[in-house]
Amino acid sequence: MPYIETVSNQPISRDTTIALKRELGEAITLLGKTESWLQLSFRGDVDMFFKGEPSAQVYARVALLGAAGPSAYEKMTARLCEIYGKHLGTPPDKVYVQYEEAKVWGWNGANF
Repeated sequence: MPYIETVSNQPISRDTTIALKRELGEAITLLGKTESWLQLSFRGDVDMFFKGEPSAQVYARVALLGAAGPSAYEKMTARLCEIYGKHLGTPPDKVYVQYEEAKVWGWNGANF
């Protein structure tokens, strides 16, 4: 039950959304999850500042049922930085990734 929220101050076109969807669907396997349960959201053109500057930046929130190990999170962060650099022109030092591990996740009227 993973979820990845992407927030950027860069525009995110429909074509970019489709490309991000594909690559994030592949990347989620680094955390032991599959695209078949992956939910994604994208918000572009958001007013964002880092160190007081409006340079290209991304905040990504990755939520998942259960947990992954430190090595998996390291690989995922590196991969997210590559993906956002490729598609949004965001340098790795302007990408923040937050991980949330859920013990309970609801879906379809019940909980996992």
